[in-house]
Amino acid sequence: LVREAIALGDAVRRRAGMLPVVLRALYSYPYRSVIEGEAAERCIDPLLVAALIRQESRFEPRALSRAGARGLSQVMPATGRELALRIGIREWDPDLLYVPDFNLHLGAAYIWQRVVRDSFPLQALLASYNAGPARVARWRAWPEFHDPDLFTERVTIAETRDYVRNIYAS
Repeated sequence: LVREAIALGDAVRRRAGMLPVVLRALYSYPYRSVIEGEAAERCIDPLLVAALIRQESRFEPRALSRAGARGLSQVMPATGRELALRIGIREWDPDLLYVPDFNLHLGAAYIWQRVVRDSFPLQALLASYNAGPARVARWRAWPEFHDPDLFTERVTIAETRDYVRNIYAS
């Protein structure tokens, strides 16, 4: 009942403020052992992975976005196929993205890839997860690119700007 706990926590937070009991409801941590294992394998902060998943799917393993992204980490089927081939999975089925362990493995691999391949700082990495790495690579020319707050405020896509802010808050 993670989605329900988050919704209830949001409602209570609006009325009661940021009390510890409210924070536990708002920031529940399902799939903790899997998230921490995948994060450790890629040397990524597990709380970053959890915050991203909270924003992407509210920890709903069968989540499906309007764009077609699937599962906890909201991986697009084409991206999932590419990542799966890189790790040696030849029998690709997009329904695998609804399997929490598999989806988390690919989501963590994608985050790691953005860090290693693109050398994005955190705020740009988050923006690229939402808006795509090619767009964020063009934003690298901005003087604000390496300043988390100024970069986030300069992002012209409201959805991406809010996405980065929400993950930072989480």
